[in-house]
Amino acid sequence: MKIDEKKLRESLTYLINFMLRNEELAEWVHYMKERQARGDCCGKKGHLYIIESSFFYEDHYGEKGSLPVLPLPEYEGIPFFYGTARDETVDGNLFLYADIVASAYFVVTRYEEMVRADVRDIYGNFPARESILVRENLLYSPIIDKYGALLSEKLVSLGHDVPVTPKGFERLYFTHDIDIPFQTYSFIRMAKTIGRELLSGHRLVFHPLMNYLGFYGVNPRKTWDYMLEKERQIGEETGILTESICFIIATDTSDRYTSSYIYDKKIKPVLTEMESLGSGLGLHTSYEGASDSAKIKKEKETLETVAGRKIIYQRNHYLRQLDPSDIGKYESAGFTDDFTTGFNEMPGFRLGTSHPVRWINPKTGELSGLLLHGLQIMDGSVIGKKPYQMELSYEEAKTLCGKILDEVYRYRGEICILWHNGMFDRTRGNYLKELYDWILAYILEISGNGQEENG
Repeated sequence: MKIDEKKLRESLTYLINFMLRNEELAEWVHYMKERQARGDCCGKKGHLYIIESSFFYEDHYGEKGSLPVLPLPEYEGIPFFYGTARDETVDGNLFLYADIVASAYFVVTRYEEMVRADVRDIYGNFPARESILVRENLLYSPIIDKYGALLSEKLVSLGHDVPVTPKGFERLYFTHDIDIPFQTYSFIRMAKTIGRELLSGHRLVFHPLMNYLGFYGVNPRKTWDYMLEKERQIGEETGILTESICFIIATDTSDRYTSSYIYDKKIKPVLTEMESLGSGLGLHTSYEGASDSAKIKKEKETLETVAGRKIIYQRNHYLRQLDPSDIGKYESAGFTDDFTTGFNEMPGFRLGTSHPVRWINPKTGELSGLLLHGLQIMDGSVIGKKPYQMELSYEEAKTLCGKILDEVYRYRGEICILWHNGMFDRTRGNYLKELYDWILAYILEISGNGQEENG
């Protein structure tokens, strides 16, 4: 597989800037082959040369032989995927042979998933357990953010004045997939539901009867009002730029995986209420639409028509990402931001970073304008049954979610979490509402500490 050299160079320059988050400092960092670097550094001082490995230039790019050898080597305690664990000082400049640029590219493009296209689960997704990030215990720490911190440290050692980025949260994204906004009951289903609750739970529930009679305000799936109000309060109390987004399904018909509701007369008041509560709207692209350009565009147009506004955010149903290059279809459809990239099975940093990052197509090396927001925590992944998901206890879930939030805080990234509207309704009896409340309280707590530390 051959990639366009010019397009690739633009992408690699972007990655260096992305890791450093400082364009002026990035001018002192170069990515070159060793021979080229030795010629370039003559008469210069204070420059950092990351020496290119053979990753991009061997004929096996795109083949399984190009995958990293495990276990991964480490440079100053940080794992990397290509190159060697050494550095060298050359006339006041530093040569770094740990190829952290190729390593960052490997993670952020999901290169492994392109190469191992034959490895997919029942939903067509690349399984978390197969990922090198999981096998090397890197999923819970943003490895690319660590590379950025390493580059900053090396520039300091070369005499540069590198501003210290205060800890904190750059932005808060609270997202909600509205898979089923309201439960619809026939007479028989209504009677069976009430009878089942009486026999098994020894309690009388009224929402099936109220729903059957047409009073849809009594709806256990209507949890978005609670969450959106809580999120608004968090934004006000922390002063952090906060955005809530409800992702809406916009298919004509239902299938095995996707419930259609966009043409139900009850959905318009729901969308109006969400907007009044300050929520943004995004397309929850259907199960079949994940890799179908025509379906993506049609569903986007449908949602825009029904909602009466332009839709620029999207997330795939079941977090489906069959092939990394499918992401290009969302940019072509007119989306500016994608919120899909996370594992169904477990939380963490599938993109290797806590910051939004522009998509790079691993098949061409081309940098796009589409911004990817890595999904860090999803309700279903912590509580879902083993072996597919983690099936954590409440205390285990708090510990893991706290660890991930601490990492975002450390690198001043953005939080991106997903809580479904139907996962903690009154009929579920699980801990997800308590965990959601705990996460928001924890964000508030550490944000307050950070303001004191940084103020």
